[in-house]
Amino acid sequence: MGQDPLMRKVTEVHEDLHVWDQEVLKRPVQRIKKLKRELEHLRRGPISEESTAAQKEILLRIELLLEQEELEWVQRARANWLKHGDRNTKFFHQFASARRTKNMIKGLVDDQGVKHEDLGTMKDIVRDFYTNLFTSEVQVVDQEVLTDVDRRVTPNMNQLLLAPFSREEVKKALSSIGDLKAPRPDGLHAIFFKRFWQLLEDELINEVLYAINNSVIPERVE
Repeated sequence: MGQDPLMRKVTEVHEDLHVWDQEVLKRPVQRIKKLKRELEHLRRGPISEESTAAQKEILLRIELLLEQEELEWVQRARANWLKHGDRNTKFFHQFASARRTKNMIKGLVDDQGVKHEDLGTMKDIVRDFYTNLFTSEVQVVDQEVLTDVDRRVTPNMNQLLLAPFSREEVKKALSSIGDLKAPRPDGLHAIFFKRFWQLLEDELINEVLYAINNSVIPERVE
């Protein structure tokens, strides 16, 4: 079916990246402090071409680490704020908290006009709403009524609508997702799959096509 190989590889990559972050990158803050000490040492020393070149290299490395740290906080503020909230910078922590408050549903009104704030009741209201929304209220269709309705969907249009999804559609769908939108269950953002598309293309497309063309979602990604 093609799901397991991709999921296994993605999981392995995620685990390896975590190890790499801990063992190679370590904490950006510590590395920045170390580089700043090296930079200060060079600035206090004699001026030479080698010293100037070394300072430029250190400044560049510091800039890259600062960008990395900023990106990390942006991701946490958007996708993982609750888990790491106590470690966020003040700005991104406030941003994440405000976003959560704005998006929180505090209450729902049922069909009788009664407002409910209990989580269990709200879940039932949402479930019933979409159950009724996608359930036909007409059990028997009056064919005479249909004869008076102008046809909007041509046979060719209908054929396209009923056709299986294509590889190109999967690629376009991935391209339309924001790079740092909510991550998958594996914790990887869309930018990862875009960046390594040439390596993941076949297995990723096969898994997506299997799921949408067969209306089956692999258990490991539910």
